[in-house]
Amino acid sequence: VRTTSQGNPADRDNFDITSATYRHIARLNALRRAYFAGFGSAACDQVGTPLPQIEDLLIFWRGCDVQGRVTVVANFHTEEPRTASFYSPWDEGTKLKDAQEDSSLEVVVQSSGFISLLVAPLQAMILVSGARNSRPCRV
Repeated sequence: VRTTSQGNPADRDNFDITSATYRHIARLNALRRAYFAGFGSAACDQVGTPLPQIEDLLIFWRGCDVQGRVTVVANFHTEEPRTASFYSPWDEGTKLKDAQEDSSLEVVVQSSGFISLLVAPLQAMILVSGARNSRPCRV
């Protein structure tokens, strides 16, 4: 690619980098780098899911260690909230926050790793034990 005095035209895009959609995607990419960068080994690539599965909900966790573990909870029902109640690998008393959003939501893991939370229609959460600093500013 030929470069110009303004730089390489292939390095530019026509996206509004201040738009909510662009910033949301930037945040998801930053989360992927922060939490999924260590994957590639067999131990880290294992995905866990609760049994039995809950209708309209996608729930899974993944991670090599407590600091890198994420639990994803998503409600695919378009109109009704769903209660996600399941046993997870998190230790009792662990405080989880949604790494995708800046909110006051805090989920405290109960006895035997039990988690229960209400998930709004079409809501998705990425629950982590501690927010990492690599997140872009909120959307």
